[in-house]
This record gives sequence, C-alpha cells and structure tokens, in this order.
Amino acid sequence: MMHEPWFWREDSMTAGAVRGALAPVSWAYEQAQSLRWRMTSPYCSDAAIICIGNATLGGVGKTPTALAVHALLAPIAGPIYFLSRGHGGREAGPILVSDTHAAIDVGDEPLLLAGAAPTYIARRRVAGAQEAEKNGASVIIMDDGYQNPTIKKDVSLLLVDDRDTAPEGPIFPAGPYREKLIAAAQRADAICQIGHSSLEDIIGPGISRISANVAIGAEMAKSRPLVAFCGIGRPEKFFHSLLEAGGDIAARVAFPDHHAYTVRELEDLHALAIRHNAQLITTEKDFVRLPIESRANVKTLPIRITFSESDKMRDIITARLDASGKNWRRDKSDKIQDHHAPLIAKTAPARGQAAPGRDGLDQSNVALPQRRSNRKVTPGHWVEYALTRTAFALFKVLGVERASALAGGFTRFVGPLIRPVSKRAEDNMRHVFPDWSEEKIKATVRDVWENLGRTAAEYPHLSKFNPLAEESRVTVHVSNAAEIRRLQGDPSVLISGHFANWEVMPLVLHAEGIDYAVIYRPVNNPLVDELIIKLRGDIMSRRMIPKGYDGARDAMDQLKAGRCVAMLADQKLNSGVSIPLLGKPAMTPSAAARLAIRFGVPVIPSSIVRRKGARFDVYMREPIEFTPSGHTGKDVQTLTIKINEAIGREIEANPGQWLWFHRRWPKQDVAESVAAHRRKQT
Repeated sequence: MMHEPWFWREDSMTAGAVRGALAPVSWAYEQAQSLRWRMTSPYCSDAAIICIGNATLGGVGKTPTALAVHALLAPIAGPIYFLSRGHGGREAGPILVSDTHAAIDVGDEPLLLAGAAPTYIARRRVAGAQEAEKNGASVIIMDDGYQNPTIKKDVSLLLVDDRDTAPEGPIFPAGPYREKLIAAAQRADAICQIGHSSLEDIIGPGISRISANVAIGAEMAKSRPLVAFCGIGRPEKFFHSLLEAGGDIAARVAFPDHHAYTVRELEDLHALAIRHNAQLITTEKDFVRLPIESRANVKTLPIRITFSESDKMRDIITARLDASGKNWRRDKSDKIQDHHAPLIAKTAPARGQAAPGRDGLDQSNVALPQRRSNRKVTPGHWVEYALTRTAFALFKVLGVERASALAGGFTRFVGPLIRPVSKRAEDNMRHVFPDWSEEKIKATVRDVWENLGRTAAEYPHLSKFNPLAEESRVTVHVSNAAEIRRLQGDPSVLISGHFANWEVMPLVLHAEGIDYAVIYRPVNNPLVDELIIKLRGDIMSRRMIPKGYDGARDAMDQLKAGRCVAMLADQKLNSGVSIPLLGKPAMTPSAAARLAIRFGVPVIPSSIVRRKGARFDVYMREPIEFTPSGHTGKDVQTLTIKINEAIGREIEANPGQWLWFHRRWPKQDVAESVAAHRRKQT
C-alpha cells in the first residue's frame, strides 16, 4: 500500500468534498465486494481455519498477532501452518517458504511467519490451504484474508486500533476501509483491540473483545542515537514506538509499503547514520527486504503482541474450533510441533544465485522503477486509480474467461460510439488500406475495441498466462535460429507491437528463462502507473526502463551486461525517422536499430495472436537479416525499414488485433487519403 492520501483522515471542508466526490466509486467498490461474496462458494478445508484480519487498508499488526495465536495453540494443537498471500513477492504459489527464499520472492511477512511454523504463500488461498492439508496441517492460520470469501473460516479474529472510529466507513477510495467496520465486526468471533480503542462505544456490546498490547524491545531502542527507516503501511507507528521506548531519533526515513531496497539506498542510509554518529534501525519486516550485503550494522526493533487475557483468547478460539467438528487437537502421544529458527537470522540467496523456480534469474536486488514524480497527483488521478482498482477487483472475481468476454463485449458495443477515437482508427485504415470497404473498416474497428477491452480485463489475471503451466493459455512457437540464440544466452534486441494482449510477450520471455530488460512508456496517471509497475514486477522482469534519454542509457547498460532488451516498436515518435509502415511514411523510433547496430546484436521480431477468448499463440520469428555497411546513418535507416516491414506483416495478418488508435501517420497524409477513399466509395 502507498502512503495514505491526505483526505482520508483530515477533518476539513476540502477533504470532505474530495471524499464526497469519491463516494460513488466507493459505492461501486463495495458492491463489487458484495457481488464476490454472493457469487463465491467457499472451500471447506479439512484443517481448522483461523483468519486474522482487519477492516482497513494498511498495517494494524496482523503478522505479530498471528504469531501470538500460534504461541497460544502450539502446546495443544496438531501441526499448525501459516497461510499468506505473499504480498510484495513475485511468486504466485502455492509455495512452501524456505530459508532459500528472499522477500522479493514470497514477501516479507511470510519470512517472519516461517520462523515459527511452516508457511505457504498463495495468491489463490484455496490452493495454499490444500497444499497445507496434503502436508498434514491440523490448523491453518491465515495472515489476512478477512475479506476473502473463497475459504470457510472456523474462527475469525478482527483487529482494530485507535484509528478505527467509523462504523460505517468511509470505504476505499474515499477512505481507508476495505469494508464497513460494523459489517466486519458482525462476522468476527472475537475482536482484538490493539492499544486504546473506543470500539465498544461505536459497535456496542455482544461481541467478545480482547485487549492486546504491543511489547517493544526497549533496550535496542535506547542503544544510541538512531537513524530510523521503514517501508510499512503506517511508518509513523514505527517512529512513535521508538520514541515510546525511549529512543533518540536523529533522522527518520519513510519508504513505500513493502519497498524493495537497493544497495544504493542502503549506502545512503549508512552515510546518513555516519553523519549523525547514529545506529541504523528498522522493522523486522523491513530487515528481510534488505540486500544481503547491506544488512551489517542494521538493527531491528522487536515488536510482539501480548494478550491481556490470554486464557480468554485461548478459550474463545478452542471453543469455536471444537464446534467445527474438525480433528485439530494434538494427540497426547504426539510431540509438540518443532520448527526451524527465525529466518530473519538466516541467509537468503546470495547475489547471482537463483531464487527457487527462476532458472538462474535472480532479481532480488533489482528495484522497481518509481512512479512518475514529475506529475502532481490530483483528485482526478485518485478517482481514476480507484475506478481501475474497482474494475480489477471485479475482473478478478469473474475469472479470466468471463472477465475477458464481458469487457470485450462491452467495449465492442460502446467503443465505436466514442467517435474521436474510433474515427482516428477508421481514418488510419482508410489511409493504408484504400481498397477496404466501409463495412470492413467498421467491422475491424469493432474487433480492435473488443481486443482492447479483453486486454484490460486480463490484467488482473496475467499470472495465468505462464506458457509453462500445465493448462497453459499460451502456446509458444520459436524458430530454430531464435531458439539457438536464446539457449546460448546471447544478448538481442527483441521487438514486438501492440498485438492482441501485448503484456503476454514479457511473461513468455521471463518463463523461458531469458534475462531481459523491457522498455516501457509510463502511464500518465502516476498512481495507475505505480499499480501497473507493481503488477508487472510480480510476474515478469523487474528490469523496466522508462522511455527517454536516461532510458536509452540504461538500455545500453543492459546490453553491455549481456542481457536482451525488449520493446514495442510500433508507436509514433516525432523525433524519429520517416520510414514506411504498411506502405505509408510514418515517423518511427530508431532506438531498436541503433542499439542493435552499436552492439552488434540481432533484432528478433515477435508477435502475439489471440486465438479464442483469453488464449494466445506467441511467435518468436527469425532474426532480421541485416549486414552493416559501416555507414551508421544509412544502416539505421535500412534496419528500421526492415523492422517496420516485420511489424507491418503482423498487422496485415491480424488487423483486428492491433491498436489502431495511435496517430501513427502524419495527420495531413491521413486526411488526403480519407478524402480520396470517400470519393472512391461514392
């Protein structure tokens, strides 16, 4: 989660106006959640399920509470497993966390949980629960998932703190609540009040309440002046805890939640500590996300949850588990579950060592690009971001096929009514295909809109397009020459265009074990840009290069390091070169040709074809045949012509699956062709 927007908590007319403007989006978000609950038939596990969650976005203390519940049950329960979504990690799971994993793989909370009991991470929590069952779990403790209806919970514990004061919301994006607090409380078997809370005055009696206290390692905080840093949902809680423990904070640095630290950032933090003659200190969650070589001289602040009435909490949980009828208790003849020491003290994979399942591609030290900082975040951006999150949540509920079909059908009908955009696509077709009839042009535009809608709905399901999965939705066709070069590991320039779902190509490269960086164009909305960067970084290469001057230098560095560079080469660039595309001059970026010529690497075209619904064929073509003449300017033009020819062939093969909405050809040239086309039609 990013830092909270200012209007969530502020009590002012301006903040109230922004919340009011976002209220319709919040209503839509709430309805999408309600629809998901109604449409989902929960999985009933053979293991006893305990869910620990909260009603708000951000941290309340779920992970330390899960550890505290484990400590209560360990003497009396059979094998206990933790189940986490693995937020912040790139693996979809289900995966059993081990000491060979890094936070970049499975997230930070699972590494902490795995120090106490076996821990599975799984985006699909049902799959994770089933794996835990196969391994003999009697009890599964879910860290988060309170709003997830896919698993039937036997015990639901709702965590609240001093900021949970609004029983009716406001719901995201107008406020910090995932759902109405009063609705969340009605599903709870007990409410755990962390710190001070006036919840009884808000919700009323009738629900069991247990107070919990935060125990802090005070001795660590008092060691010397501190430079405190963290990347958690509420950084101010960490800084306040240090002050409460008597710490002397010389400087504080806050990063985004689940931030992937780089070596350079830790070097800067160490330099800051030296200037203040201070000790670096962070949270245990942050510590497991630090690069291995940068952990020296960084201390952690131990934070534990203790229940004021431990016996009462244990009685509430055991009564509910006994009522479930499940065989969760440990037989007297069984030994108490033993597990390895905390992973925080262990060593993650060293630099260059592959994370499990990645076939030699370790990117644990690769930081995702930051969202666009040169654009001010406006209320309009927040509305657009909230709508995007709401749409993604709905698409996730529907499943990939239904979401793709529904969105494609909607845009196929509504898209052509958006005349400025549709007219641009129609005019582009009239320009390059003068013999096409108006009926064919209109039909192709409808196909383009449908493909765009499907692509948008498939974003939350990108992890399902792994070509190596047992029931893969992607079939890869690789030419012999491209296959040999891939196996040899030589660097190449990989080009493609906005064909079908263009996000599938990087997934294929990553799954096939190709070490690559991808050049991308940042989204205009900084919040949506950050969302998409995070989504991509979880399932494909984290080496993403924003377009621009700095991006060109970065691309050269990647080729120097022996990696491939992938890019979409079908967009207009005003400062490019005039090269025919589909037989008509178009201002074309020459970056692919310049990189290939400078480093003497091949250019390998590729394309994606949508077969039926959300299934694809991916084609890795033969490298473009090209022999340099030694004259750079001429060579760049010649190779760029060949690149455009390759892209043009793919467009002609499947015109309804290419994104025709760009102003790809000069406006005046298109206008003249349109006029000629209309004269011909009449």
